[in-house]
Amino acid sequence: KPIVEIDSIFFRNSAQVKMGFRFEGAETMYSWNHNAFQKYEEVIQLKKSGILFAKNVKKDFIESELVHLSVIKVNTFLDEAGIKITPEANENYSGQGNTTLIDQIKGSFNFRDGNWCGFQDSLIHINLELKESKKIEKVFISTLTDITSSIFKPISLELYINGEKIKEQQWSAEKNLGVKEYNIIPLSFMPTSAKSISLKIGNMTEVPKWHPNRGAKPWIFIDEIIVD
Repeated sequence: KPIVEIDSIFFRNSAQVKMGFRFEGAETMYSWNHNAFQKYEEVIQLKKSGILFAKNVKKDFIESELVHLSVIKVNTFLDEAGIKITPEANENYSGQGNTTLIDQIKGSFNFRDGNWCGFQDSLIHINLELKESKKIEKVFISTLTDITSSIFKPISLELYINGEKIKEQQWSAEKNLGVKEYNIIPLSFMPTSAKSISLKIGNMTEVPKWHPNRGAKPWIFIDEIIVD
């Protein structure tokens, strides 16, 4: 599969994407937001939120695995927002405090890099109070999956706007030890004027039986919440 490098998954103005693959005669093809694939020839400038897909192709060869990358153009909605998290992040993985989740800095695969908040609780409440009401239509939650390290994707999400539940999603737990990936989870809804935004994030009660750490408390790691 192609090597895809981006200067920032979260960006204010634009993001630059570079792709590479060294194999004579092979070409890297990309698609933006499910449009037709085209040949990659130079650095790509992205100026809006979306999903980039990439693959390598060569005559008489099977196409490579498809790479996908979500990027998000951020705004100033949360620059001065108040944030409360209950219960607080684990003291060993508390980032730079609660504002870690609204500082627009993407965490790396090293969950100890100071840009992640880690939780072992079965339910995490996050409340955001905007400085003034804004019309919004999407909330993104950025999390990490690292199954070997007992870090799982949330199993449920509930979204409340001004105290009213407007969105709910659920997922099954991943069952592959080799999975290590970023998850940017979008919650979309009809445009709504919001002053208060609340999230309830559900975690498994224990690591599944098939995992070497079975019975231990599983982790959820969150590095960012973005409102659009």
